[in-house]
Amino acid sequence: MNSNQILIAGGDSRCGTHVYIQSLNRLLHLRKIGVLLIHGGCGIATEARGWAESNGVDHVVYPLNERRHGHQARRKLNELVIEHGAPRESSWSPAEQIGNI
Repeated sequence: MNSNQILIAGGDSRCGTHVYIQSLNRLLHLRKIGVLLIHGGCGIATEARGWAESNGVDHVVYPLNERRHGHQARRKLNELVIEHGAPRESSWSPAEQIGNI
């Protein structure tokens, strides 16, 4: 696999978990995932982590730390993911992107 870093942020509430998993399966089949970056504040973080583990995909979960950052936790997490993860691409709506993969 190459070193493509894919960010899962789960920002589109219209998409069900199955759409994200379908998109990840397609990317995996095309060998486009090197590392899966998971935004710990997203609603599908647990499912994305489980998918990565069951498919042998390297992954990093960036946890949401509301205790430390309070109401700024999501903003701080976004900064951390972008700074340390340096994703090449991200999509807020895999439903829109699935046809383009």
